[in-house]
Amino acid sequence: MIARRALRALALLLVATLCAAGSCDRVARRHPLTLDTDVFDFHQFLRAGKYLEASRYVTEARREAFIKAWERAHPLMEITDVEVQRVGRTDDADFATVEVKISYLTKDSLALKEHRLFELWKGMGTAWVIDSDVPPPPVAPPETAPPPPSPTPTTPPAPTPDPDGFGGGTP
Repeated sequence: MIARRALRALALLLVATLCAAGSCDRVARRHPLTLDTDVFDFHQFLRAGKYLEASRYVTEARREAFIKAWERAHPLMEITDVEVQRVGRTDDADFATVEVKISYLTKDSLALKEHRLFELWKGMGTAWVIDSDVPPPPVAPPETAPPPPSPTPTTPPAPTPDPDGFGGGTP
């Protein structure tokens, strides 16, 4: 009798463990640190102008340049849509290529424009990051060039003395 109860309890424990493991597997597949989710999140942050948040998906070595470029371009444009066109896994499972179309308006024009980005993403453990050059913004402010050198000041020629004393010297 006790053996039968122990066997039932063990069977119930086994079923509960298997169910829990199955649900954990489903949770792991929905975990936000997957390629599709990371690509989506990055581009949504980009669209919202949240460049600091988007920079989490850029390798650390390129992060500062990414933030600087996009923050400089932000006042010049308004991103209206970001559409991931294609996500392709490379033969090496740790890399993926992503093609993105960005639709935007510039502040000086009401014409809708498009810009394409091509990114190389790298799997870093449980997260994906952009491992290619910093995706450039569609518009950028003109580089502030140093002002041209000022002309060398010239000294006017010294006036010649007026021999008559009546102000009739050289002009």
